[in-house]
Amino acid sequence: MDKEKAKKTGQDLKATLHIGKDGVTGSFLDELDKQLEKRELVKIQVNRNDPLQDVEKTAEKLEKRSIGELIEVRGKTILMLYED
Repeated sequence: MDKEKAKKTGQDLKATLHIGKDGVTGSFLDELDKQLEKRELVKIQVNRNDPLQDVEKTAEKLEKRSIGELIEVRGKTILMLYED
C-alpha cells in the first residue's frame, strides 16, 4: 500500500492502540508490531489529557523502534504502515 492510499484508508480507521501516561513501553511496541503484521495499517491515539506529550517526537520514536513506517500525524493521532 502506498502512502496516499494509506492516508485515505486511515481516515476511516478507529484507533486500536492508545498511548497513556506511561508513554511508549516495551509491551506497547510489541503490540504495535503484532498489529502492524496483522492489519498492515494501524492508528494510534495519544493521551489527549497530557499537554506535555510531544506527538511528533512520539511518532518518530515509534518509527525508529517498530517495524512500521510513519504515514501521518494529525492532532493526537498517529498513522503507521507495516514496512516489510
